[in-house]
Amino acid sequence: MFLGGIPRFENQADCNTQVRDLFKDFNVQAIAKIHPFYNNRNADDLDSFSDNTTSTKHYTFVDLSTAQEAQTAIAQLDGTQAWGAPIKVQLSKSQSGRLKERQRLFVAGLPAFETQEETEAEIKTLFKDYELTSISKLFHPKDENKKSEDGNHCYAFVELKDEDATDRAQKELDWKEVFGGTVRVKSAYSAPDRGLKEKNTWRN
Repeated sequence: MFLGGIPRFENQADCNTQVRDLFKDFNVQAIAKIHPFYNNRNADDLDSFSDNTTSTKHYTFVDLSTAQEAQTAIAQLDGTQAWGAPIKVQLSKSQSGRLKERQRLFVAGLPAFETQEETEAEIKTLFKDYELTSISKLFHPKDENKKSEDGNHCYAFVELKDEDATDRAQKELDWKEVFGGTVRVKSAYSAPDRGLKEKNTWRN
């Protein structure tokens, strides 16, 4: 569903908490990244919510467990007051795929592993407390200036089984000292070079 008229939350975690509270009576599967209204990447959705009073507001997308739940949520919440202003809750006209977005992480600060098998084995070790569903190939930065002296300048993408585990992994693994350096583990809303679609991507 499209959720419009929300404020610019402090961060994605704050957005998740407050939007889940709004949908507390429903089974929320995923909450997408926040977008400002001047971002027209989802123009079909924005056409129906172009009130000038919302020009400083933001929007996101929410996936519920069933179509029936979505219809009930729309009936109960569309046009109601939240965060000091009316909100718009409607079925999204855009292709979603946002459940996968919320379960995908960007992992940087990796060494230049010699093979895909080694890449997968080491990343599985890093994420040993989580259930992974896929691991992309290892990417090398094209810009020479982005290559570190210790060689830990590569990155990859992983997908976890559920959204809660994704949030927990970010908190527990980001800035973790491993592989002789420090790794970054952050949300990834798109994968460059179609990394998660390559033939040498491990998928459970």
